[in-house]
Amino acid sequence: MKLAIIVPAYNCAATIGDTLLSLQDIDKGWGRVERVVICDDASSDNTLSVIQSITFDRCPLTVVRHDSNKGEAACYNTMLNVLSEDTKWFLILHSDDIALACFLERNLEILRQCNERVAAISSNYYVFGRIKERLAHSPAEDTVILRGGAKADIDHTAMVGCWWHISGSLINKDLWRQFGGRNPTLPQVGDWDLILRWQTAGYFVGHSLIPTTKYRINGGKSVSTRSYIEFRDLQERASVILNYPAVFSCEMRRTIARKVGATALRRIGNLLRAGEVHLAVRGMSIGYKCVLSLMSDCNPSWSDKLRAGIYRLNMYCRWIIEFGFVGLWKLHRCDGSSRLRQIYLRSRRFGPIVCRDCQEDFAVINSVICFGAYSFTSARGQFGSVLDLGANIGIATRYLAARLPNISVLALEPYFENCELFKMNMATVGASDRVRLWQCAVGATGGRGYLKSGGTIRFDSFQLEYSAREEPLSSDQSVSVRALASVVEALPGPILLKMDIEGMEDELLACRADWINKVGRMMIEFHESGEEEVWLDALAAEGWKSEKHFDTWHFYK
Repeated sequence: MKLAIIVPAYNCAATIGDTLLSLQDIDKGWGRVERVVICDDASSDNTLSVIQSITFDRCPLTVVRHDSNKGEAACYNTMLNVLSEDTKWFLILHSDDIALACFLERNLEILRQCNERVAAISSNYYVFGRIKERLAHSPAEDTVILRGGAKADIDHTAMVGCWWHISGSLINKDLWRQFGGRNPTLPQVGDWDLILRWQTAGYFVGHSLIPTTKYRINGGKSVSTRSYIEFRDLQERASVILNYPAVFSCEMRRTIARKVGATALRRIGNLLRAGEVHLAVRGMSIGYKCVLSLMSDCNPSWSDKLRAGIYRLNMYCRWIIEFGFVGLWKLHRCDGSSRLRQIYLRSRRFGPIVCRDCQEDFAVINSVICFGAYSFTSARGQFGSVLDLGANIGIATRYLAARLPNISVLALEPYFENCELFKMNMATVGASDRVRLWQCAVGATGGRGYLKSGGTIRFDSFQLEYSAREEPLSSDQSVSVRALASVVEALPGPILLKMDIEGMEDELLACRADWINKVGRMMIEFHESGEEEVWLDALAAEGWKSEKHFDTWHFYK
């Protein structure tokens, strides 16, 4: 029975020569080898010229090259297509590893003991490079450990992870192809996923304790390093687990979730110590999503507590990035007891901001600036104007004016105290020349009305009630109401419309036929229960696409 050796290669000019020479130095076993195949995955260094400079004459050597970088999984498939149908088994050797003198003889000996139910058998190896050379698994003895489809074997693979080592492995070509080989979307844990696929289908995977290769640990920035920074391995691990609900019980997922969470926290701490705050915040979000996905259907109350805790931690990190530790301290000490006291913050991106020492003002700053509720991608000339309904103290107006520096903004805000702070926030950045503020409410029709604050006074939560013409109104609560259609008519289109008007969305959207034709994008925060789903469906039926940014829905065509 013939076998082949395949070598995936990418930017390995410094090591591929040693790998080829280690094969050339092997004296025995070549009579059973069809060929050695190397796939250069569009290397940008001189990998190909190094390969061509090595004298290799033990068996036919075939070198194939990709026109563009396609990844390790694609390399395997390309190389297998070169092999003859008679070659039923192949050995993988990575381009930075070294084959030992027993590499062929030991694997041929293992091959003689295999049947069609064996998918792959890897071998022990030495580790060398940046560390002192050592044996990966001790002792090195003449033993092959096989694990198949029994529950205990699958549970072992599920909890231990990838105990199988792909470089140096002897693999059944038909079973590799039958199961699709290594998943290209899982560059970090694809080996683990592959042996789970084999085992759950009842096939055997093994590991020989006699070493046949040396595994090089490289210095510099490697894929593993990028994985560490991007938390890619944790995302892939969670993805694999969710693909095998019959394998991973709730108890298993809880155990793994704790380990994933601990790993994420360690990395976040290391990134913060290295000054990589943005990467730490991103990792916090990724780690949270991984743990939550693993725990979502196991313990709902635990998941809720985790969600709340991770959100708070994420918020604190975002505040540090945007406002520094002084800003975080001001957020933390805000208890709503000094509503008349003004707080001054300095945003890294938007400059000085004035607010009150109350939770609702800090909440709108958190939503708009820290979590990007109104973030969007805009093309030049996409909008003719911005209309901010429910401008509050001007945080969203400041954000939109900064994003669209040449566009005029009209802001409507009914509450007089909010309007005073709005003017202060516009003056701090010199935006008053292109930002207009109307102190009024907005509705489906024009008229007069008054504001109701509900049971507790909140500066961001007033409801408008129209008044009958003969009804007397107190001067401090009396407001003018502008019909939205008349406001839109006076603005150049297309209009970027932001709407945060505490429950009046339903009234305005119900009369959208009067104004929506001039609108290019809508940003709406829904406040009434049941309202959100109704309008998502209604606007989708009219051709509006939607996506949610934090607590705000964006609609666009």
